[in-house]
Amino acid sequence: MTNRTWLLCVAVSVGCSVVLGQNGDHQGETQPDLPSSLVVPPSPALSAEDEARTFRVADGLKVELVASEPLVEDPVAFAFDADGSLWVVEMRGYMPDVDGKGEAEPKGRIAHLFDDDGDGKMDRRVTFLDGLVLPRAVAPTRGGVLVIAPPKLLFARDEDGDGVAQGDEVVVVDQGLGGIASPEHAVNALLPTLDNAWYCANVPWRYVWRGGKWVRERTSAAGQWGATKDDAGRVYTNNNSDPLRVDAVSGVYAARNPNMGNAKGVNERVVDDMSPRPARMNVGVNRGYQKGQLNADYRLASVTGACAPWVFRGTAMKDVEHADEFRGNAYVCEPCGNLVLRYRLLDTPSGGVKGVPVRNRDGLDWLTSTDERFRPVWLCDGPDGAMYVCDMYRGLIQHRLFVTSWLRKQVLARGLEQPVGKGRIWRVVAARREKRKVVKLDGMGVGELVASLGSGDGWVRDTAQRLLVEEHDGSAEAHRLLRAMVEHGAGAGRVQALWTLSGMGGVTKEVVCGMWPEEGTHPPLVVGQDLDTWLVMAAVVVSEGLAAKEGAVMDQWMKWARAPGNGGRVVRAVMLSLGNVATERGLKELMGLARETAEWEEMRSAAVSGLCGRELDALRVVVGGEEWSGWERGRAELVEMLARCVVREGRGDRVEGLVGLCAEGKGAEGEAGKKAWIWKAMVKGVLAGRPKDALGGATWVKFGRKPAVVILELDGVLAWPGKAGVEELVVRELGSEERARFERGTELYEVTCVQCHLGSGLGQTGQAPPLRGSRWMLGDVGVAARVLLGGLKGEVELDGERWDGEMPAVGYGDEDVAALLTYVRREWGNGAEPVTAGAVAKVREEVKERKTPWTVKELEGVGK
Repeated sequence: MTNRTWLLCVAVSVGCSVVLGQNGDHQGETQPDLPSSLVVPPSPALSAEDEARTFRVADGLKVELVASEPLVEDPVAFAFDADGSLWVVEMRGYMPDVDGKGEAEPKGRIAHLFDDDGDGKMDRRVTFLDGLVLPRAVAPTRGGVLVIAPPKLLFARDEDGDGVAQGDEVVVVDQGLGGIASPEHAVNALLPTLDNAWYCANVPWRYVWRGGKWVRERTSAAGQWGATKDDAGRVYTNNNSDPLRVDAVSGVYAARNPNMGNAKGVNERVVDDMSPRPARMNVGVNRGYQKGQLNADYRLASVTGACAPWVFRGTAMKDVEHADEFRGNAYVCEPCGNLVLRYRLLDTPSGGVKGVPVRNRDGLDWLTSTDERFRPVWLCDGPDGAMYVCDMYRGLIQHRLFVTSWLRKQVLARGLEQPVGKGRIWRVVAARREKRKVVKLDGMGVGELVASLGSGDGWVRDTAQRLLVEEHDGSAEAHRLLRAMVEHGAGAGRVQALWTLSGMGGVTKEVVCGMWPEEGTHPPLVVGQDLDTWLVMAAVVVSEGLAAKEGAVMDQWMKWARAPGNGGRVVRAVMLSLGNVATERGLKELMGLARETAEWEEMRSAAVSGLCGRELDALRVVVGGEEWSGWERGRAELVEMLARCVVREGRGDRVEGLVGLCAEGKGAEGEAGKKAWIWKAMVKGVLAGRPKDALGGATWVKFGRKPAVVILELDGVLAWPGKAGVEELVVRELGSEERARFERGTELYEVTCVQCHLGSGLGQTGQAPPLRGSRWMLGDVGVAARVLLGGLKGEVELDGERWDGEMPAVGYGDEDVAALLTYVRREWGNGAEPVTAGAVAKVREEVKERKTPWTVKELEGVGK
């Protein structure tokens, strides 16, 4: 299952695929018992020392205990501070029993752990914040910590030295975030990014410090629980049924043009092999009764609780024999399978990333346990270069909303419900490596911090960057040393130094244009994994504010974009940044690159993403430019995209201007001129961009008055006052029983769907499509019911925007499925007929043998 849901979002928790009644019974489907002959190994609660003996880890590594109860209880996330101390999120209220009674009580804490004697184990805790409801993220910054404590984002700082934040030491940064009803379907993560922001999973925004305050910044939504980045700054997320996805380009660019939808390159699938290799039987998973969830020996056959991805950027798993084989790999928690997966990451020619599973010599995954209560839910690098694993350690990990009768019976029969309140933190290091001293950056001066940007450990570089940006942005020495590192440095540290300088406001024309001051001074610009490529891409982004006023910077961009053999990554980076340069030259250069690269969808969407509100200007460049004469692959699609955006925006003056351009083009070129393809593509875009009526069908493009010129190809879709034949769809009122069904659907939607599709029904870019005007929801009832009853998997395209993920089946009974569908089909101006329980029952009978999710191709044939 996944939170990458479509059409209707089922608010899923770890491993869930169904929605339950308040008594926990699964409605609408009979779930079998375990075979009576099956012997399930016992799962007693073990001490930390005994649990450690159940681990199997890759050759050359060992697992060490860092902290356990009572020092930590129910840990779900953590982060190291600059002094080597550890901030831990304790979700102590989560699922105290199988029904989750008392879950909303304010029991959550932020604990601060200290290793006083330097032996690698935590010795002391301070409860920094208490009385929180289901907290889920912490991030040290600006002398305190950001904390996500639903429904708020807090900034807390110890002002008086007692180690505790209270009263006016706790400031509300943001609120209305949700996250209490369904803990996993709300904002989380707080990942520090290379571009000096804080990335959040599961929501279409991130946080940045700007003008002395925290502000939201729009981005594309992705992920369910956790997020990570690689040395190039690419962000990775996942969802329960899809272990790893990547934003090959920044979601800030991808989401900036709502007229188009998400640009291509974000939330892309990385892993095709979804099968884990556990060390024990995994019958206690929520969907264990479903075909394909468990294999013949009752071990997990497909990931169902994947979460907390992490790209390891440390060095402490390296020894003489194993070199650096673990560094740069992605690791993914699978608490339902009691394991952590490992993937080797490979760059693709198209600019994406692919992950290849790496298993140990015994055929198992990177870190596995025979203890059913080992629940890895978070990973991070530490100040000693090691990998740290957060173990929530409990028998029941599934949230109350989704506990199936299959799982409930096991929880009660096998005593998995208790105890709670335990938790462990583990460290994975090279087995034959001497213990390393923890690097403490909090007392370093400017010179040491800049030098630390060259460290081989990602945590050290990230922390040095944060401290320089937050505490030394006005230091002339810091600026000088960073400029020198950008010009003469090497490796990932050089890229990070440039982003640090950007965060301090120190990027100048001289910095951007002087990175390769003389021929042969630095290695040639190459593609692939070479860090010079990433440095150039970073240089383009950080100099966007200069490009509008410094011609030399724009010249440098174009030189990089057209350098022989530079590959698509640099070209796309330049195109994305040109979209933020709102000048005549910026538009000219952007459209020039778009023309040259139009055959690739990635480039077309990169170009249009930066033209929000300027699509008509771009079309005028096309119509007026002789260089656009003659059709070439992809150019018509680009023009169609631009025209569709103009219509979708709905600005009357701009739409009328577009209609005029169509008429002008047809008049000048006729049907067969060299540029006739342009007006024909624009007409196609107008037709594709039309608004929806109450049934999800295309309707009129409306004007306040008749346009000056209307060509025949558009006359049938344009409407204005007094035009003959223009009719509006009339929607009948609901009857009393239908109204009651609608009201019930309202309640269900708030519980199961609102986190992804939002209360507005508009969905989220990259996360969930809109339900307003959705042909899938408003068309044949058989289609909508099949999606809810069986789930949906694969790529979906709506109005030119794509989603690629999996929606799990809904386990409601016929009455509630009908209520949910009735609500969606009649809310937000939708006007489709309500749905009856009888109609749902009919579909359920038709598909009762179905055991796998539907695909779009299959659904398109329903009712035909």
